[in-house]
Amino acid sequence: MRYRETGPPAPLSRPGAAKNVCPAAMALLCTALVFAAAVSAAAADVKLAWDPNTDSGLAGYNVYYGTQSRVYSNSVKLGLQTAYTVASLPPGTYYFAVTAYNTAGLESGYSNEVSTIIVAAADTTPPSITITAPTGASTFVTTGAALTVSGTASDNVGVTQVMWSDSAGGSGIAAGTAAWSASIALSPGANTITVTASDAAGNTSRATLTVTFNATSRFDLNGDGLVNVLDLQLLTNVILGAPCQGSCDLNGDSSVNVLDLQLLTNAILGVGT
Repeated sequence: MRYRETGPPAPLSRPGAAKNVCPAAMALLCTALVFAAAVSAAAADVKLAWDPNTDSGLAGYNVYYGTQSRVYSNSVKLGLQTAYTVASLPPGTYYFAVTAYNTAGLESGYSNEVSTIIVAAADTTPPSITITAPTGASTFVTTGAALTVSGTASDNVGVTQVMWSDSAGGSGIAAGTAAWSASIALSPGANTITVTASDAAGNTSRATLTVTFNATSRFDLNGDGLVNVLDLQLLTNVILGAPCQGSCDLNGDSSVNVLDLQLLTNAILGVGT
């Protein structure tokens, strides 16, 4: 190995400072460069090894590495060991070289350079999604024709979209991702509502809620267990300005008017709504 010219002991060069590459016959050759067995999407370990230098005054080695060829932003000073693992490198391209230093503090030029590309592992982790309202249970009963379903979703990288669908063939995109909500029109009887969270890698997960829409009970406005002219009178009074005790918006259009009166009349007469 060829060191710098003799003289007063010189400090080690700064990382990234220019060095001459040792002549090929004298170089400290990196003979192995492999990935660690455990590689994650966040980081990886790179193992380096090199041929030992046989100079009698050898004191140790320096490992240099960075993201540009021959411009090394990092260095590690070692003893006489001839292998080193650079740990937890994030995805990217990296360049490595080794120098030797002697007991006088003089440092050789760089060895040959080796490089590697660390690629992020594929994201195979599905997101999670939970329905929290109108209930956290698996079933719900309502007398309303429309229902707002909401909840939360999370992912190790990020949720990109939450979609909903129902057993009647309806579907749509929920508002929000980490906290999401959707307003869904219901059909009389059982409605199976499915919400699906997706991430950028295409991983998905689902949650379901079975909602029973009791269309007859919603017409029982006075709560006496019957749907009759008393409910019709109550609804007429509400249209004329009286307060509604409960939900008088029977068709779910956010207004109580003659359309709701017609629905109630049809229910009393047994006519399909």
